[in-house]
Amino acid sequence: MWVFRDMRNRSDTNDLIHSQTKSNRKISHNPTTGSVPILCQECDSQLGEIYDIYAKEWVITANEITSGIETDTQKLAGFITSVFWRASLSNHWMYKNFLADDPKIKSLIKNATYFENQTFKIGSYSVERLEDKSQGFSQEELKGIMAMPHAKYIHNGNTNRPTLLMRMAFEGFIWSMAIPRVSFAHKTKGNLLQPKKNKYVPTRKDIFSDPDLK
Repeated sequence: MWVFRDMRNRSDTNDLIHSQTKSNRKISHNPTTGSVPILCQECDSQLGEIYDIYAKEWVITANEITSGIETDTQKLAGFITSVFWRASLSNHWMYKNFLADDPKIKSLIKNATYFENQTFKIGSYSVERLEDKSQGFSQEELKGIMAMPHAKYIHNGNTNRPTLLMRMAFEGFIWSMAIPRVSFAHKTKGNLLQPKKNKYVPTRKDIFSDPDLK
């Protein structure tokens, strides 16, 4: 995918900085982008034209301004679902354990990707801007950190219905999707993408305060 190639091309060593959330050695350098054929060329091009191109332009804008960012929330949410769906289908070692035993969730992510009227009914979405309050990493260096897609169950204000939270980090942002969509009470505590809104401000997340990254 474009984002990983761009991240690697910016690196002096042609490597990506990987954060493996289930590894004892969380941080490692690796040149691989995890790119393997997943979809047919037509389907891959379709997702690229609908979501990938828009997301790339949004990231460029978001890195230039920190106030309200002009955002097509439908396309940005669709991009997030498409990344997780493609990751769930990949047989590359970087993604092999991601949702491997959950075909129902895979189906929901696929529907959220391809059917716009289902995207916000199926899940909730957010984008967080990485920062390092200790100033050990510059903003440019944070853009080179990649966290593999991972999933965990969290409580959603309803103990009978846990939420599956999926997260991934690249280009200086943490991209998240929750299924089922979060309750109104939890929604008001976070900064979620909202349908039909045209402005969005990613919340800031200190890299060393995040349990999945520190």
